Amino acid sequence: MADVAHEAGVSVASVSNFLNKQPYMSESMAARIAEAIDRLGYKVNSSARNLRSGRTRLLKLVIPDLRQVYFSELAEDILAEARQHGYGVIVESTTNNRARELESIASMGTHSADGLILSPLMMTVDDIAALDGDYPLVLLGERLFGVNAPHVVIRNREGAAAATYHLLDAGCRRIAVVGAVPHPEHDFSSGSIRTHGYREALAARGIPVFCQVGVGRFGVSFSPCERRVSGRFGVGRSCWLLVIALVIA
Repeated sequence: MADVAHEAGVSVASVSNFLNKQPYMSESMAARIAEAIDRLGYKVNSSARNLRSGRTRLLKLVIPDLRQVYFSELAEDILAEARQHGYGVIVESTTNNRARELESIASMGTHSADGLILSPLMMTVDDIAALDGDYPLVLLGERLFGVNAPHVVIRNREGAAAATYHLLDAGCRRIAVVGAVPHPEHDFSSGSIRTHGYREALAARGIPVFCQVGVGRFGVSFSPCERRVSGRFGVGRSCWLLVIALVIA
């Protein structure tokens, strides 16, 4: 760094500010430093810089299943945004396993990353103490309400109910849901929450549940109604969980 400072005719502190993208530097000084770096072929020793600063410039993203389109696209977006800010991202897939979720959180104690973005699926309120760490935390999804951390949620119940009400208001009475969870009271996934919204909307209007087609990792057996819906709309067992309201003629 001293060589760059000498070549550019500036102080070492100015070079450090340039490399760390500090504001309030004149354009002419920044240009001189950039030119000196190019002439000397200077490369930043990221490991040494991180060691001195106590920062890794890495974030950890922990998600339930990277094979699901939603989570793979989410990971891509987070990677792109982190890259814009000079951060890398460690992506871990817990494969819907509570022990792996807890292991991923515990590893933050080794300062392997500067912050954690966690989308828990199997953890319960009894596991909240595991999140008590000295690192920035952002939670995604419907689990663990009440944790003292920023929490990003999707209004799955309200969205499914709104879709169901829309069809009811259009005069539909036999509304099937594809991607339903057969026993939502025992499951806490997004599909389960959407199924609750669907059922609640029907109950509010006094309409019986017509058909729930379960697809995906739950391995639900297909009833005659389910076979009719899946055959008509091309829904197979490989579909990932997504609640879609359909009208059956």
